[in-house]
Formats: sequence, C-alpha cells, structure tokens
Amino acid sequence: WLPSPVTDLGLPSIWGPVAGGVTAPRGLWKRLGIRGLFDEVLDRVAVGLCAALPATRRTWARATVRVVQNEGTKNRLPEHLRPSTHVLNAALFNTVAPTPMVGRDPVVVFPSSLVSRKCPRLALEALVHAPGVRLEFAHSGPQEPMLRRLAVKLGVADRVDFLGQIPRAELFHRLTNASAAVFTGVREEGGLALAEAMGLGTPVVVLAVGGAKTIAKSAADPGRVALIQPVDPPTIARRLGEAMEAFGQNPAPSHLPNLHPSLLDDALRRIMDEALGWPVAVPEAAPEEADQRGAAPTPASPRRSSPVPQLSRFPDVAPAGGGRS
Repeated sequence: WLPSPVTDLGLPSIWGPVAGGVTAPRGLWKRLGIRGLFDEVLDRVAVGLCAALPATRRTWARATVRVVQNEGTKNRLPEHLRPSTHVLNAALFNTVAPTPMVGRDPVVVFPSSLVSRKCPRLALEALVHAPGVRLEFAHSGPQEPMLRRLAVKLGVADRVDFLGQIPRAELFHRLTNASAAVFTGVREEGGLALAEAMGLGTPVVVLAVGGAKTIAKSAADPGRVALIQPVDPPTIARRLGEAMEAFGQNPAPSHLPNLHPSLLDDALRRIMDEALGWPVAVPEAAPEEADQRGAAPTPASPRRSSPVPQLSRFPDVAPAGGGRS
C-alpha cells in the first residue's frame, strides 16, 4: 500500500503482489480476544491511511498491471480498478521437498502459530465434532495456556497434543503422515503454511478467508480440500469438525503435490506479457499428468479478457469421502 516512483517513469510496471486488505469476518471478532481485536483495528487504520495517500493512489492508477494476493485486498481498491486487477498469491510459488509417507494416521495437524489471528480455538472447538481424530498443535504462541484450559473445558484434552515449535523436517514428516491439516486463520493475507501442506499432498481443512481461500481454490485435486465458509462460530466449528472426521476416517490415497506449478508459472508469464504489451496467450488446460496421477485437473478459462486462469471451483465443503454440510 506504499507508493512507488517507478510508475512515474513511463515504463511498464507491475504493482504487487500487494496484500494488507484482508479483515476478519465480523462474526468472528469475539474469537479474536481484546489483543486480537486491537490488532484488527490497528491494521485497518494503517491500510486506510496508506490507501488515502495521493502518491499511493497515483501508483495504483498508473501501474501497467496490478497484482494482489487475495480478493480481500482487491476489494480495497477503487471499484473501477478491480476488473483489471489480478489475484495471484505469492505463497503458491513456494516449493517443498518430498517427504516419505509411512501411512496416514487419524491425526489433524495445526501447523500455524498460536496467536489470535490464526484463531486456533476454532480448531479446538471443531475437535468436539471429530471424535475419531487427534489434534496436534505443531507450533507455540501466547494463546497456548488458554487453549489448554479450553481443551479441558470441552472434554477433548485427551485428544490434543501441544508439540511447541518443532523443526521443519519434523513438521513436514507429521504433515505428510497426517490425515489432514487445519487452517482457521481469520485474517490471512498469504498462507505459506497452507501452501506447504498442499505441496506435501496433505489434505487440508481451510476457513475460507483471505489468502487461504485463494490458495485452497488453486488445488489440483479438490477432493483433498474442505473449504469452510466463515458463517457463525458454532456452524464453522461443526463443519470444520465434520471435515476433519471425514479425512480421518477416509484417508486420501494420494500424497502427490496438490498444486499445479506449471499453471502458476504460466499465470505469472501472462501477467508479464500484459505488462510489456505483448500478445497474451490463451491459457492451456491443466497438465496431462494430473489425469495420470488421479488428480482432478481443471481447465483454465479460454477468455482473453482474464489473463490469470481460474484454477478451480468446487463446493464450500468438499472433504474426501464425506458429504456436503
């Protein structure tokens, strides 16, 4: 949201990928706590002030191409700029080394830090509705004492493990062999941990907010993704839990990466072509190898007016082996 003098030089320019426009759904503010709510308000004010700068407005207006990390940030731009602004999350370009899979255990991993904006208590409340799985908090954070008390209050303390901040190699091993990973962030701009989990082939249960929603909707195999809409907290907890239970009881057989790197590279190339004024190629269909490995490829949109492909579309809740909720 800061201005750039590059757009004043008359040269082709790309503004982005920009983040900072995601806000927590109002219905979940109570789950943030006082500190989290203060951070939410502070973030809104900071972005609003930066967006009000004349230099910033001049930058986004003069940029040849605008790229944002999520729909929330896109919606903070002036309405007349939104149709020509591309959504492309930088976390999707992250790659992880393959990790050997021994076998999927009925375990769900929460790999994010235990802070208010990650809303780990939603995952804990979801565990009430997933009696057949264990929940592992594979990180540390200031909310851990509260979560330990809440686990006892909810009667699930015997199915919760607090592992603290563990080495990345151990985290990747646990993710690869888990039945799923759960992501309940209410103010996610990017979603690097989610992209890593999907890169490892781990099924994911995701609250559909901000950058996490963008990444989850880029899945090569939607059957390994449960995207939960941010409605009221009790309904969210129930749907999260049902998806966790479904993945735990019906382990996904595939452990291959659940992203299409070639589509992402192609999207970035088309953005560069548009910035340079070169002809924009029609997006190609998903790689054929997706068919060979049992994934569900999604053809890109053939319309030239939308240079970044729509990578996938699927229901709000799509747990493997489970029904809709």
